[in-house]
Amino acid sequence: MVPTTAKQLCSKQRGSHWEHLVELTDDILWRSLLGILLLGVLASAVFLTFPELDITISKLFFDGTEFPLANDPLLGLLRRVTTMASGTLLIACIALLASKRLRDSVRVSRRDALLPIMTYTIGVGFVVHQLMKEQFGRARPHQIVEFGGEAPFTPAWTLSEACLSNCSFTSGEAAGAMALISGVVLCPASIRRIAMPAVFGLAVTLGMNRVLFGGHFLSDVILSMLIISAIMIGLRIAMNTLAPSTKKNLLSCEDGSRRQS
Repeated sequence: MVPTTAKQLCSKQRGSHWEHLVELTDDILWRSLLGILLLGVLASAVFLTFPELDITISKLFFDGTEFPLANDPLLGLLRRVTTMASGTLLIACIALLASKRLRDSVRVSRRDALLPIMTYTIGVGFVVHQLMKEQFGRARPHQIVEFGGEAPFTPAWTLSEACLSNCSFTSGEAAGAMALISGVVLCPASIRRIAMPAVFGLAVTLGMNRVLFGGHFLSDVILSMLIISAIMIGLRIAMNTLAPSTKKNLLSCEDGSRRQS
């Protein structure tokens, strides 16, 4: 028999965590991480073997003088809305971390609230903005000779001095948009399956926005999204590994409930 107080505790734990464990098991996470890493290797091989693919795609949106869609007000609005969404998500996560009562009221775990913060800090802020964009030195499409600029074209994953700061490889905004997926675990379980493809679609749309604007090459966008996805899943695996006690407690609750029934 499970005492009443224990049953209440188990019920509370299941309400706040069990849905996430069902959807984000270690097996699913590891398989997802492996799949994303393989996609990253494949995408990198394609863009390194056919570097002209980046220029060919960008030419589709160049009218001979400029990238006209860079001035489209609707596309500009989408860009701003996505930036605001990232900021709103981070503020919400900070509030959830600061208040246990708030976390309990919306049935969110501390790890769920911490994941977006870690994804933006490590993935978007450090890996993409500090390591990738500042070290590879790839000029943006509108800066290269083929599109009226003065800088040379540099293939993906190639070190260059064509750009000195805030360079093209990889896309910071595509990374930030992809990182929004880390906030899906904060949604109620009933809408999570809808929220995931919706946020992914938003990330892809914003990434293509940057290509339309002449701000990034296609490889910048695709590889940035894959890098953030790998970091996001890797962080979740690390969190599950470092703090497995919640899962063990929940499994004990399930065993206790079955014995009682």
